[in-house]
Amino acid sequence: MFTTTFIVIAAIIYIFFARRWFYTWGATDAEVKSKLPGDDLITKAQEQSTRAITIHAPAARIWQWLIQIGQGRGGFYSYDWLENLFGLDIHTLDHIVPELQHVDVGDQIKFGKNGPVYKVALVEPDEALVLRMPDQKTLAYADPKSANYYDATWGFFLHPVDEQTTRLVIRGRGAAKTLNGKIANIVASHLSCIMEDRMMRRVKSLAEKSARAKTA
Repeated sequence: MFTTTFIVIAAIIYIFFARRWFYTWGATDAEVKSKLPGDDLITKAQEQSTRAITIHAPAARIWQWLIQIGQGRGGFYSYDWLENLFGLDIHTLDHIVPELQHVDVGDQIKFGKNGPVYKVALVEPDEALVLRMPDQKTLAYADPKSANYYDATWGFFLHPVDEQTTRLVIRGRGAAKTLNGKIANIVASHLSCIMEDRMMRRVKSLAEKSARAKTA
C-alpha cells in the first residue's frame, strides 16, 4: 500500500511540477510557445524541450562559441568528464578558434569519437543553428512514412534584448514510430536538461568574459 501511494504521489509531483521544469528550464511562456526556425523539419514532434538563459553579451559574441560545438571541435560546454565516461572523447575549449567559425548546411557534427553524427540543417549567422540527426548508416534524413521512422533536431537561437544582452534559447525536438525510438526521445529530453543547464551557464560565462575583455 505504501509503495503504491508513493508511486502515485511521485507521479503527481512529476506531472504537475517537475516535468515542466525538465522541458522548459529558464524559458518564458512566450519562448516555449514560439515557432522557431527549423521546427518545420519535424512536423509532428512527440517530444519538445525549450530552455533559455539571459546572457549579457551581444549575439555575435555568443555565436562565436556556439558555432564551434562538436566532438573534435569546441566540445559541448557541458560535463566533459561525464561524456567521456561513455568514450565520447569530448574536450571543451575555453577560447575561440578561427578555423571553427564557419559551418555550412550539410556539414557533419560529431557527438562522439565514434558517433553519433548530426548534420547542420540550418545556419543563420548570429541568429540560429539547427542540427538534425540523419540515419547513421546512410546519413540521409529519415522518411516520416517509414515504419522505423526516427528524427531529432537540436537548435540554438539568439534573440537580442538590447545591444549588450541576448536570450539564448535551445530547443530539442524528436519524433519516432517505434517504441524504442519514443523511449529514446523521452530519455534524451530529460538527460539533455542536465547537460544543457551546464552548457548554457558555461556559454554565458565564456561569452560575458570575452565581451568584457573586448570593451576593456
